[in-house]
Amino acid sequence: MPAGAVGSVWASGTWTDTCWETLTWEDVSATLGNSNPDMNTRLMVFLRDFYSVTEGDLTSLVYRYLREEKTGEYTARWKAMEEDATA
Repeated sequence: MPAGAVGSVWASGTWTDTCWETLTWEDVSATLGNSNPDMNTRLMVFLRDFYSVTEGDLTSLVYRYLREEKTGEYTARWKAMEEDATA
């Protein structure tokens, strides 16, 4: 299968191109399991721990966190939240 729009920047037949086409990235992610969760999972775990809750959707928790942080603009608050979640 020829590389699509994203894969087209890689030379045909290179390791990166081949991995993209054969979904090797997806296989690696599945192999890692939850040892390297996606950002949404990291944020959910961080915010539930931060607020000591066991339930709550990610959107509501993010809005709550961003509204309560009084320093910096929203972009800076978001970046700080991501850094805290990945630390």
